[in-house]
Amino acid sequence: MNCPYCDNPVPPNVGECPSCGARVQQPPQYQQPPYPPQYPPPQYQQQQYRQQFAQQQQATPGNSGAANVTMFTALRRFGDFSGRSCRKEFWLWVLFEFIMFLVVPFVNMLLVMDGEPDDGPKLSFVIGLVCLVPNLSVAVRRLHDTGRSGWNLMVGFIPCVGGLILLIFMLLDSTPGTNQYGPNPKGM
Repeated sequence: MNCPYCDNPVPPNVGECPSCGARVQQPPQYQQPPYPPQYPPPQYQQQQYRQQFAQQQQATPGNSGAANVTMFTALRRFGDFSGRSCRKEFWLWVLFEFIMFLVVPFVNMLLVMDGEPDDGPKLSFVIGLVCLVPNLSVAVRRLHDTGRSGWNLMVGFIPCVGGLILLIFMLLDSTPGTNQYGPNPKGM
């Protein structure tokens, strides 16, 4: 490149002309990417997607980290007894089960009408069996969120008051910050 004032050549990466001392702005140099832009390598895509996913999963202050919790979060975390579950996750799962067990008798009735009378109770049993592990795991994670051990579920076996005590535990708010079971699912 030449100096616009004295027309002498200016070496690259130098901010001023060596002859007249005028400031010279070098044109930006084009750097060819290591791959064609339309075909990034799979490793690059995976890394980029992981970073985007991690950014989406991070809870920001003032925004609940539990915002992406759905009724089916307990099913997605099937058998995961570690970590914490917020109240929203637990009660949405309870709502899902309540709705499901309102619908199952009608499906049972249809099965009894169309086929053998023994088909109806089988469906209820299978659904109850399928929901057993997610029930236990979401309850244990909810107890972890309140700072209690999952073994506190055994309190439910105490006649009369055990269920009430567990209900109170499930209604309590999360322990703020990180506890021994992991970070707060609400991001606080």
